[in-house]
This record gives sequence, C-alpha cells and structure tokens, in this order.
Amino acid sequence: MRGADGGPWRMLCALPALWVGLLYDDEAQQQALALVSDWTDSEREYLRTEVPRAGLRTRFRGGTVQNLAKQVVSIARGGLQRRGHDEANFLKRLEVIAETGLTQVGGAMSACLHVCMLVCILYVVLRGSAHT
Repeated sequence: MRGADGGPWRMLCALPALWVGLLYDDEAQQQALALVSDWTDSEREYLRTEVPRAGLRTRFRGGTVQNLAKQVVSIARGGLQRRGHDEANFLKRLEVIAETGLTQVGGAMSACLHVCMLVCILYVVLRGSAHT
C-alpha cells in the first residue's frame, strides 16, 4: 500500500493501519458505511474542495471534519482490536491529531486530508459492495 505523501517516519504505518482497521473487519465496514451512506455527491465534492483549505476545521453537517476524523479513527481502532493482531497502536498519532486538531508542520494537511478522502473513498467502496 502506498503511504501518505509528506508524512513523517513516525506516521508511516498509520494510514495502512487505518485502512486495515476499516476494511478487514465486517463490523467496521458496516459502521463506516453507516457513517457515509447518506452523503450526497455535492457533500463529497464539498469535502474534496474545502478540506485542503480548512483542514479539520471544515464545517460539515453541523460539526467539523475533526468530528468525522475522530469517528473514523475510532471505527478503525475497533476493527484492528477485533482482528487481534495488536496493530491499534499504529493509530495513536492519528488519534492525537483527530482529538487535538493539530497536524504536523511540513505535512500539515496530510493526515486530515487522508482521513477525509478515505471516508469519501469508503463511501464508494462500501456502497458498491452493499449492492452486490
């Protein structure tokens, strides 16, 4: 799996762990699908254009993308824990970013962009699998 661009070494395993936690566990897939299943095309386009500008502070559905990031990382943590391979520790930096809203200098938007884009991609992936 290709890593997130511009991220520091300590975050190298965060994105793959996020994906594994979300996609390799049936319960996590269902939770992620429930999170995004009623999003409209215009909402996904809004996130695509606004998150690069406002990051985790982007307003969305009465909250922020930061709230969404917390939910996504929590769902992934649950998926990893249910797998039983002790991989949830790789999510710690993402949990700190999601909780505080503070991203690292240099790759400042990388983590929140990937969380947001991940959720949009999940919509397509999981929505498609729900219809097969």
